Parts: sequence; C-alpha cells; structure tokens
Amino acid sequence: MNATFHQACSILPKDTIAEAAYYVEETFQSKKKITNKDREEFKVTATAEFLIEMLGPSNIRTLLDYLSGYTNDKGESPIAVNAFFQRFEHHGEHVSPYHTDGQAISLVILLNDDYMGGEMTFLSGAGPSTIQTEAGSATIHGPGVVHGNAALYGVKYQLTLVAFRNLKNKSPLGMFEGHLDKEIDA
Repeated sequence: MNATFHQACSILPKDTIAEAAYYVEETFQSKKKITNKDREEFKVTATAEFLIEMLGPSNIRTLLDYLSGYTNDKGESPIAVNAFFQRFEHHGEHVSPYHTDGQAISLVILLNDDYMGGEMTFLSGAGPSTIQTEAGSATIHGPGVVHGNAALYGVKYQLTLVAFRNLKNKSPLGMFEGHLDKEIDA
C-alpha cells in the first residue's frame, strides 16, 4: 500500500461505529457552553484503554493491521501514537480547507453517513480525487498529502488514528502497547 492515499470499505462494524458516533454526540452535548467554533469542529482525545473498551480488541487489531500495511519504500510501517474523535457540523460551508498533516500518517474512520456532502478530497499533480465513503470505511494518507473536506450539510463524525514512522524503540502496537491482551475477544 505505497499510494499517497487509500480507501478501505467496511473496516469497522456498523453497531460499533454507531456507538462511537453516539459517544461523540453525547460528549459534545454535555459541554456546559457550546461555541460556534465547537459546532464547526469538536475534538475528543481518546486513550488506548477507552478505544479498546469501545471498539473491542479485535477491531483495534484490524485497524493496526490496516495501518501496518501502509509501508514506505524502506518497508517501514507507521505506528499509532494518538487518536481522537471529531464532530463537524456545517450547513454548506467548506468544512476543512486543504492542508497536510505534517509528518503524520492519518487513518480516518467515518462513523456516520447520514449527511450530505463532506467528501474527502485529495490533491495531487493529476488533480483532485474525491472519495465517497460510507460509515465504517476508512481512508489512510501519508505525510505531505494535501487534502480537505467538501461542503457539508449536517453533522459528520469520524475517528482518526495518527501515526508516524521511524519511531526508535517503539512497539508496533504504539499507543496500544501493554493494553491489548494476547486473547482477542469473540
């Protein structure tokens, strides 16, 4: 998987992503004061323990396996070091201006698809590539990849795992090291 970006279908089960989207919305609604900026983009950092509890060990392993397949020309796989949930709410404005994620590799899992627009668009020398995703599917993109989201009508939820390569003395499990049992839940 040496491409600059890639899409996977149905990487997480529907009931799991519905529960995750519900969690993000409940966390958002529990804020004492909600600003316009919060409505546009709300972010909740997720610990390894919480993700394992919410998604289950076997789903975490699926995400890590998918991430490990995104190797560079040296055969180095990325290691997840951070995770967060996001909630975007817009009514036709451009959600996310074009940007790069610096040196990070980003695995983005869509948690719902009951909105209009909001597609992820990647820019390259060949022009823009827009990816239609469904709830439970993922995109992965590497460092320096220019991307953004098109105009959105409604509320969009996603989970992002941030990873890096060349992390010396770091387990391939990254942020999940010491948290995943050898047994996978049934």
